[in-house]
Formats: sequence, C-alpha cells, structure tokens
Amino acid sequence: MKQLKVIILFLGFFMFMSCSVQKEQIGNYENLKGKTITYEKGKNIYLFWDQVQLQNIEKNIKIKDYEKTTRRNVFDNVIYYGTFGMVSFYTVTIKTKDEKGNKPQN
Repeated sequence: MKQLKVIILFLGFFMFMSCSVQKEQIGNYENLKGKTITYEKGKNIYLFWDQVQLQNIEKNIKIKDYEKTTRRNVFDNVIYYGTFGMVSFYTVTIKTKDEKGNKPQN
C-alpha cells in the first residue's frame, strides 16, 4: 500500500511539473495601448511526438499584432502521457489590445 502511494505521488508530481507556458509577442503588440482582450482560445493538436500538426489556432488570425500564449495543462499532459506521445494537445490563447477596434470572437 505504501508503494502505491509513493507511485501515485510521483506520477502526480511529474504531471504537475511538466505543465509549461510559452508566450510570444507577434508584430508590434508590446507598443500597443489599450485594454487587453482575449481574441481567440483553442487547442493545437499534434500527432507522433509533435511531428505532424493537425490543428493550428494561429492560422485563422486576421490581426497582425497579438500575443500568443501556449501552455500544456494537466488535461493535455494526461492525453500526452496516456498515449505515449502519439497525440499531443496544447492550449493556445491569442490576446490583443482593443485600440484598433479588434473584437473578440465568440
């Protein structure tokens, strides 16, 4: 029973520690003024250890100045490790500033 608790604790620790966040600023986002709004949110999907991309949120973006935040949360890690890396999800959030009249998509 003690070994099972240690294994569960190790796996839980490994899952939470492997959550990562990456931010990229595209265009002139840093110099824009205005309130930050979420323009789009979704998932990027990959196959075969991130070698083949099935879905890309960024390709439908119609603005040129934005911030892209890519993260792998706990659910994404469960899928990744549960399929031994064959299927991979990343949660992507696109943010912009509303000075140019950009409106968030619903």
